[in-house]
Amino acid sequence: WKVGRVQGEYNELGRQITIASVDTLAIESRRDQLLAAQGNQRFDIVDVDEAHGALCVSYEIVLACLATPEALVLGMTATPYRQDRKSLLQIFPDGLCYYVDILDLIAQGWLISPVARRFDTNFNGENLTIESIYGVENGEEGKAMSDTQAKIQYRIEQSNRYEIAYAAWDQWIERRSTLIFANDIHDARGFVGYFNKK
Repeated sequence: WKVGRVQGEYNELGRQITIASVDTLAIESRRDQLLAAQGNQRFDIVDVDEAHGALCVSYEIVLACLATPEALVLGMTATPYRQDRKSLLQIFPDGLCYYVDILDLIAQGWLISPVARRFDTNFNGENLTIESIYGVENGEEGKAMSDTQAKIQYRIEQSNRYEIAYAAWDQWIERRSTLIFANDIHDARGFVGYFNKK
């Protein structure tokens, strides 16, 4: 099997399996290039990671343009219940096909018991609502997320988040192997850059 990556500067087209980012495929010209490389044949199987975001306009556009009407659309997420209470059944009408509880994963040895600690930062979340983050502002579907994401990224960069995260990791985690969930790729690079400097 040949696997291609379509994300940002990567444009590996015409492969049997394509791994792509929604942000990239939300761009019409990138979708057109991908379809052209597939002989204008849409996909019969679409696997959506972080499926709780599938109600966003960008996901809807990508799925409508790239998946056949009969496609198997499989969503994977650790958080199938959205804070805005919108149902994922619109995109995944068959509902949950597999579910495992976090406590079961801990008991099976796949996860460790979490220990929660709170660390305050000076991140300014003022005027950032769930609706604006998910691309719906003032009740208008179709609002691009890019403006809100840019605001979030700017505020992250102006905050002391990385400094606080590093100090907490150094004090409480004792520099053990750690997985950090970042806001997006820019935030991940921010964490990497800050931790590498230390």
